[in-house]
Amino acid sequence: AIRRVEARNGVISWDLLTDRGERTVHVRDRQNIRPLPDGRTVLTDIHDAKYEIPRFEDLDERSRHWLEIEL
Repeated sequence: AIRRVEARNGVISWDLLTDRGERTVHVRDRQNIRPLPDGRTVLTDIHDAKYEIPRFEDLDERSRHWLEIEL
């Protein structure tokens, strides 16, 4: 789930609830937010770790809101 997204000083911070718990992922710019053809989205953080976001229609309303804003 995407709990919150905030841009500050050229870095986009994503507060996520992942299958490994809560994470804050820092992404340098929108080039590191990549929608895939099947509807998933991949975030690549400042350490080159990748985070997969499920298809838009599989997300809760709040997560869809944040993802829609950032894409």
